[in-house]
Amino acid sequence: PSDDWIKVYRSLDHSQIGSTLIAIAPPNSPHPLAVLSLQFQRLKEARLEADYDPSIVFSKVDAIGLIADARLAIDAFSNANRDVQTKLLVALLVSKRR
Repeated sequence: PSDDWIKVYRSLDHSQIGSTLIAIAPPNSPHPLAVLSLQFQRLKEARLEADYDPSIVFSKVDAIGLIADARLAIDAFSNANRDVQTKLLVALLVSKRR
């Protein structure tokens, strides 16, 4: 990855990505990024299980399904128009004042 991409990636507050996605594009809504929002939640749950549940075992079928979920999320973002993409990226990069 480029140095610029690494800077952007490191600036994201990863703990807030899910809530930002839900606020902008609730899962199962007609919003163009609803699929991204839903898949992000599913993938985050799987990651948390993998990280914190030592008894969890993912089969090859599970892994293939999670890869398919990731592809759906990427496609949802890629297929959204530039304004929708920009709104999400700005929301992820700019923290809200409290």
